[in-house]
Amino acid sequence: MNYKVAELPHDKEDFKTLVLPYLNYLYRVAFCLVQKNKQDAEDLVQETIIKAYKSFYQLKDREKCRAWLTSILYNTFINKYRKEIPIIPLEEDIIYEEDPETEILGEIMDQEVSKALFELPEEYFHVIILSDIEDVSYKEIAEILEIPMGTVRSRLSRGRRLLKAKLHRYAKGRGYIK
Repeated sequence: MNYKVAELPHDKEDFKTLVLPYLNYLYRVAFCLVQKNKQDAEDLVQETIIKAYKSFYQLKDREKCRAWLTSILYNTFINKYRKEIPIIPLEEDIIYEEDPETEILGEIMDQEVSKALFELPEEYFHVIILSDIEDVSYKEIAEILEIPMGTVRSRLSRGRRLLKAKLHRYAKGRGYIK
């Protein structure tokens, strides 16, 4: 996907340098949030970049850029996309470093595992995506979702337990457990 950040006014010259390296990361998170719909993920990232540009002056700590961008993405999703999540993903070519589904879900995650993940209650789904798939720290997750770190830990624990229960028969059938 080709973002047109270069066409924005140049009063924030380091915006591209600081933010653009996170595009693939943002896309992977968006792709999970919109249940693997490529077009909606692209739109969500585009809106996130525009909002980030407009509020770039609010970023006080450059070290927290990823958490700041993820917060914008997450809040944009909550405000706009959550009610309109499509179930059937679109099949369109996107110019990213890797295919997002392969990168996000990995080769071992088949449809049953993916389905179990997407069936989790929203509060568990989000922390599992950020922690276990995107490797975001608990502290960053707490900042992104605007919840205490203890809540992040408890949601991860409960979400993982729910996933384990949902996938028990799957794992047994595949020989992962006896």
